[in-house]
Amino acid sequence: MKHYPHPKFAKEGWLFIGISSSLALAVLFLAGFLPALPFILVAVFVLQFFRDPARTIPQDENVILSPADGKIICIEKAHDPYQNVEALKISVFMNVFNVHSNRSPVDGEVLDIQYFKGKFVNADFDKASSENERNAVVVRLTNGVKITFVQVAGLVARRI
Repeated sequence: MKHYPHPKFAKEGWLFIGISSSLALAVLFLAGFLPALPFILVAVFVLQFFRDPARTIPQDENVILSPADGKIICIEKAHDPYQNVEALKISVFMNVFNVHSNRSPVDGEVLDIQYFKGKFVNADFDKASSENERNAVVVRLTNGVKITFVQVAGLVARRI
């Protein structure tokens, strides 16, 4: 097993972390703890949202891992429109308290990447996977099997 090199926080979050923390500290020093409490809570939320913890990655070939923290909300046979084949669909829903750093679920050769602009409806709704902004990646593993993984933006997390 190998540790994935990473920062402690996603680079996309540093601006939000800086602004929310600075604002919380400014209100704390200027007005005291009670008026600063809502700002401190927002800063803590922003910190936990953009955290990027280390993950231990198995070095076995042809292993498929979860690309994200969250809850599995669906396991079903479905049509994969990106490869035009029948496939097993496994959907992972991330709430606002889950780590939002995604990783590739497999080691392999990227064959295709398709990005789609879209809406930002609640990612918990079925229509989100076809209407929301999303990014689909088709990868071939060393054993020749191809998988597709799709990142779908949501109501709160709007970037892919």
